[in-house]
Amino acid sequence: MPTATSTADGGLVETTITSDPPSGAQTLHIQKVDAAGQPVGVELDATQYSPCLPVQVTALADGGYAVGCGYEFRGGNYQVSVFGADGAPSTPSR
Repeated sequence: MPTATSTADGGLVETTITSDPPSGAQTLHIQKVDAAGQPVGVELDATQYSPCLPVQVTALADGGYAVGCGYEFRGGNYQVSVFGADGAPSTPSR
């Protein structure tokens, strides 16, 4: 299900998940847009071969954002990635 989360600098972080039924892959797409709706940075895509649990986007005070998503494998893992206001990753995924 698509989500849109407002950021402190007036932008939005949009996420969608697409599925490829033959392969079982799901791809999480993440794109920040500015207040005018223009893309900020590049769209980030993460593909997994197990169902993605609900995606959580949290806006940070500096205009950046954190994205968390869980995957139902190996007992369930949750990954969080932090991005700067420019849409660039600012920490390794955990």
